[in-house]
Amino acid sequence: MQVTNSFWREILDYLPDVIMLFRIDEQEQAQLMFVNEAISEELGYKPEEFILASENTSHVQTQLEWLVDDIARRTHESDKKDQNCFFYSKEGEEIHFSYDFKLIKIKSSRSPFIAVTFYNKELSIPTRKTEKNISKKIISESPLMKSVVNQLATQQKIKTNVLIRGEQFVGKSTLAHSFLKKISLDGYVVYEIDTRKEANEVVEAIKELKALPKSSDKAALSLLHIQNLNSEAQQILQGVLEHLISEDFDIRIVATTSASLENLMETGRFNSELYYLLGFQQVLVPPLRKRPEDVLHYVKNIFPALIKPLGISELHITDDIAYKYANHQLSDNWVELKRLLRKALTNLDEGSNLEFISEDNDKKGSQTSLFPGEETSIDEIIPFDEMNKKYLESVLKATRGKIYGDDGAAALLNLKPTTLQSKLKKLHLR
Repeated sequence: MQVTNSFWREILDYLPDVIMLFRIDEQEQAQLMFVNEAISEELGYKPEEFILASENTSHVQTQLEWLVDDIARRTHESDKKDQNCFFYSKEGEEIHFSYDFKLIKIKSSRSPFIAVTFYNKELSIPTRKTEKNISKKIISESPLMKSVVNQLATQQKIKTNVLIRGEQFVGKSTLAHSFLKKISLDGYVVYEIDTRKEANEVVEAIKELKALPKSSDKAALSLLHIQNLNSEAQQILQGVLEHLISEDFDIRIVATTSASLENLMETGRFNSELYYLLGFQQVLVPPLRKRPEDVLHYVKNIFPALIKPLGISELHITDDIAYKYANHQLSDNWVELKRLLRKALTNLDEGSNLEFISEDNDKKGSQTSLFPGEETSIDEIIPFDEMNKKYLESVLKATRGKIYGDDGAAALLNLKPTTLQSKLKKLHLR
């Protein structure tokens, strides 16, 4: 048998854990070269989508930069403890991993590589098709969310089909996973249709349901983002459900949507016969801006625990700051809240006091002069690289040449160590 690159790529795609391969270029910058198919199950991205996102300004790029910097720091400090990280899924959910890495040098390439394997730290629903994360905590401190949780508990007992509605990133998928976990304890086997996959893959997955074994007399079908189903998939799903019902299968449907199926039905984009066959009991999840108690609980109690793996053991959050987050108009719901909190983390003072920083208001403000309180004449201006070089020289002198660590030059400049190293190399300082 001739072993080719495509052979090894196919082998890696069959492995259950997420694997990424980075190449270190001449500027000591890490570039993502490969990610296996497991990324689709964990984060909802196709491998090529994830690599493309890593090359553009996105939360994927930001998270990968943090990961590479963490690996660089651990390599320099021989630190192997608590190798934890997280990524946002394509739908904005925060998925936590532990990871392991290895630096690789091969004869056929002048560039070194970093191979990273990620292990999902979260629990999973027992399913026949896939395993999905369900350990994310449902935050229901607000009266509105307590009502939602109670409604779902009622639907669980009366064996109805459930449609969880709401804006994007309000926690619909988390609620659906929790619901599925609970009914799986009652003997339901969960089958998931990933509507984000290619249309032909979705259709084939639906067709497979028709061949459910007779022993699977209790089945639960998960249809997250049901509005993504095209007309062919809807028609086939209708036929499969009619067949299973005629065979006396006890089948339940749990779906989520950020669109109005009624409006889609009126415009011909959702099959009316399928809609009435499903007979959903609908549960509406309110947006985060209507749930200040939930935001307050997250900021004060959950967020500080989540960032401990980043080395921030004590985070001081005053009630005033917490209330500012709780009363902010979070148009992107949980994704926006987490984005704001991460932005605030980059501006922590020495006392680890968290501040409130909105999307359009940077803590530092803007300065109209190069040096506050001084005027700069045109004759005094020197080339930018020369000024940059002088400044970096003074910083390195102050840190005695140290780049990594809390007292290193990178932390002082609020830069990633690898970024600083690249700048130093470009200016011939190292």
